[in-house]
Amino acid sequence: MFAVFRFPDAQLSPYLAIVSANLIIVYAFGHRILNGQDSILYQFVKLGHRGPGMSVEFVLFLKHQCGVWVLFGLVSVGLAGAALAWEPSRFLANKLLLVLLVTQAIWFILSHKIAERRYGRPEKWQTTLRLILNRDVWKNLVF
Repeated sequence: MFAVFRFPDAQLSPYLAIVSANLIIVYAFGHRILNGQDSILYQFVKLGHRGPGMSVEFVLFLKHQCGVWVLFGLVSVGLAGAALAWEPSRFLANKLLLVLLVTQAIWFILSHKIAERRYGRPEKWQTTLRLILNRDVWKNLVF
């Protein structure tokens, strides 16, 4: 908010939105892991999918997935923060943010394929996407 009022002519809105959204992502995926609690992905699979019980190895995979999403979030915050702070970096930051967004989409699909092949999980990325958009699932998650 300080940046918006300090630099009213600068086009900071997209970068502030990216920073804000990704700080939420970092918190959502990292908070429970840092506190030694079940990951948000563990809760999500437990609530939303009707597959077999989760093996210890799969639960660890979910925990590592949270780490990957925290990393994606932190990199996005860093790029958008750099673009906010230093205007000459915006051109490169925009390109890298776009590449990162595509990478996240690919990883979302690929991580489901890994879970299917390595851990015998039935969840498909399309089903997960539908669940992400379902408010009732979110009401039952503990952050």
